[in-house]
Amino acid sequence: MKAAVVFITAIGIAGGLQVGLVFAVMPSYDKGENRPIAAFGILSSVLLSLALFPQYYEIYKHREVVGISIPFIFIDMMGGVFSDLSLIFKEKFDVIAGVAYSLVIALDAVVLLLALILNPRARRARRRAAISNPQLDNVATPSVPSRRPSLIQGG
Repeated sequence: MKAAVVFITAIGIAGGLQVGLVFAVMPSYDKGENRPIAAFGILSSVLLSLALFPQYYEIYKHREVVGISIPFIFIDMMGGVFSDLSLIFKEKFDVIAGVAYSLVIALDAVVLLLALILNPRARRARRRAAISNPQLDNVATPSVPSRRPSLIQGG
């Protein structure tokens, strides 16, 4: 019941905000001004860029890409590529949309590149740690908890 109330409240707030913003932007749009719409496009690019920073922090903290689906990131990046390609075939190139789509491509590509570089390094380091200390027969990855008891986990 709590979840339903929170969901309906969130939907109501989001819908009200959207309706309010449409009415706030409409007068300037009717006058032929595109500044408010451009501002929303720029804001979306900024928020899009900020969305992956928590993941970048996790990558920095763990020194490997954990807690994110590599296939999802690849598909997301391809969405940016095809969206950028769609802009090429328009009569007039939308620079703000192009920047937003290109940011998706660049930020996702960095995550994929870091996964290709850091994940094998982390696996080798765990393997070396397990070989050098046989008592630690199961060194868990940061994202996947160990299923077998080990000395580290007190089991």
